[in-house]
Amino acid sequence: MIKEIFKLASLGKYQDAAKLIRSLVDNNEDLSGAHVNFAHILFLAADWKYIEALLPNSTNTFSRSGHLLSVSAMRPINAEGKPIPWFTYPAIDFLDRIALPSWQVFEWGSGNSTLWWASKVESVIAVEDNESWHDEIKQQLPQNATILKRIDKAYFHAICDYPKEHFDAVIVDGSNRNECTLSAIPYLKPNGILIFDNSDGPEYVESTEAMKRNGFYRIDFWGLIPSYLYKNCTSIYFKDPAFLKEYQAPFHHNSSIGVSSFQAIEAIKQMQKISLEKGDVVNQEPDGS
Repeated sequence: MIKEIFKLASLGKYQDAAKLIRSLVDNNEDLSGAHVNFAHILFLAADWKYIEALLPNSTNTFSRSGHLLSVSAMRPINAEGKPIPWFTYPAIDFLDRIALPSWQVFEWGSGNSTLWWASKVESVIAVEDNESWHDEIKQQLPQNATILKRIDKAYFHAICDYPKEHFDAVIVDGSNRNECTLSAIPYLKPNGILIFDNSDGPEYVESTEAMKRNGFYRIDFWGLIPSYLYKNCTSIYFKDPAFLKEYQAPFHHNSSIGVSSFQAIEAIKQMQKISLEKGDVVNQEPDGS
């Protein structure tokens, strides 16, 4: 039955797959190894069509952020199917605001985040210790992105091949994270940031203490992540708080992961205003489509 469930899900028949999952759960079947995927299928089988219909247009963040699509695809993407990092959604929104086209970025761990950074900054260098994954990602990279294959000590020392204080942002999201964090510190610009994903893991307390000893401030971004149903923490470390000065209103924020409710509702109002000016008949209630 497990194979049948996965087959139904692969065809997008989530409601049918969910019925079978419920029967297995009710019978206390051992679902080890499939339990997380089955939870995702139940999530996707929710009455999203009717949920959308009851909400103002574009205000369901599960669909507008691409979370539903990412759970289905099992990879971090937004609603348009474009790559996003496997950070928490609040961290992605924050980085969307502060990342500059002139940035030089170094990343331990590669994937959709590498593609996302490449679309935003001047240069991104990623380090990968999984050969098959390295080869797969390498085929997808644009000209401003480079991926290095390194193992063992060469992995967390890879950043040492570059000038000190060279990078605007360093991402720690792969193997040997505590070692990578220590290696990264001299290579950050004075106003640079270090992004540490999954910082809530108990094994990473060492990195937290190391950054504190070296005089870094920290902001924790807790929240839902793409592709899964649980909460994680993505932390951003910095010494110079100047980048926190923000003079643009949040309403004007342009996000990789969809509009806010107020942005969506304002868009509805503007559409209604244009329709009225044209003399069209306007339905005052958003249809949720």
